[in-house]
Formats: sequence, C-alpha cells, structure tokens
Amino acid sequence: MIRFDIPYFPPSTNKAYFNKYGKQVLSKVGRAFKKMVSAHVASNYPTECATFKKNAPYLVYLRVYIPQLENKTWPDKCKTRYKVLDSTNRVKLVEDALKDALGIDDSQHIAFLVHKIEGPERLEAFFWNLEEEVSPLDQFRQL
Repeated sequence: MIRFDIPYFPPSTNKAYFNKYGKQVLSKVGRAFKKMVSAHVASNYPTECATFKKNAPYLVYLRVYIPQLENKTWPDKCKTRYKVLDSTNRVKLVEDALKDALGIDDSQHIAFLVHKIEGPERLEAFFWNLEEEVSPLDQFRQL
C-alpha cells in the first residue's frame, strides 16, 4: 500500500472545467490544482512514485477532509443532516493530477472509494496494486 498526504483540496467540477466548442477544458483553477498536486506528489514521494507499474490494476481509496460534515442546525432549521459537498464530482481532477505525478493512466484504477471525513481541508490517497497486494476490499471481490 502506498499513501500520499496531499495538503490541497480540489475545486468542484463546475469550477475546474468549462465547455469550449463542445469540449470540456480545464479552467485556470483546475490547471492550478492539477499542477500543485502533481508537483507535490512527485517531489515529496519520489520513491513511492517509482513503484507504480503500467497496466497493473489499482484500488484507490481517497479520503476527502472537510471542515464540517454535519449541518449544525439539523433537524430544526435545515432539511439535510450533512453539508452539501459532492466529493465524487472532484474525483476526476484528483485522478488526473495523480496520473501526471505517477505516470500511470487512471484507467488502471479498477476500484475507487471516496470517504468524507471531518477535518481541515486536505486529501489522503491510498493505492493497492491488486496483482501484488492484499487490499481491504478483497473480501468484496468475491461477492
């Protein structure tokens, strides 16, 4: 298992991309995030980055830390218990940034789990090579 601690928080897809001539293009905000994450991972984890193999299947577990998960006024003054933060719409930008840093294509991410946790904004990314390692989800692969 390889773990990366990433001190950045991804913008939503709405801010990271825009449509130009019918194609989805990275915005200035999206490019900046992707560049920061790629540079951070490549410079702080060079040994770990070198262990990734092309065409190997990976399980990716992404922890998305946000300052407040629950609405403090629920159920009295708001309809939903949890803050509206679609963490899955931020995954593509994170995958693309990690792809650049690791030199592997995100098509190799055979399983991808996103977990929201309360805490200061940041990310943690964990990778398991499914051909070489036991992963926490192996029991589910049998279902």
